[in-house]
Amino acid sequence: MEEDKLTRAEALIEKGELDEAQKLIFSVKEKSGRKFFVQSKLYNAKGWYNEQRKQLNKAISADPENEEYKAELKELDELFQSDEYKLFLQEEKKQKRQMGGSDDMAECCCLCSCEACATGVCESCDGC
Repeated sequence: MEEDKLTRAEALIEKGELDEAQKLIFSVKEKSGRKFFVQSKLYNAKGWYNEQRKQLNKAISADPENEEYKAELKELDELFQSDEYKLFLQEEKKQKRQMGGSDDMAECCCLCSCEACATGVCESCDGC
């Protein structure tokens, strides 16, 4: 039954129904590699790459032999090293400064109002 919920959550993520997918993921009590992996897919769909990376690391810790999890993490690490991603981060910091923010704001997890912070899932900050 738990596996069925995760399969349905993946389908919802594919369709862009992220709120419904998150509800299903949260309803799964078991902390398995698969649950962490599906959560990482949801974070990817939201563009929350730091949170995605944390979930992928949890998935690999829970299931160290899973090649799919490792491949996804490798792909994400390659994204972090890409010139396009570095340019994106520079532009994001520039926009935040123009809006009156500081570099400290740019270091916060995703957005200070992100769902991960609101639900206590975010591990990047102190619950901004």
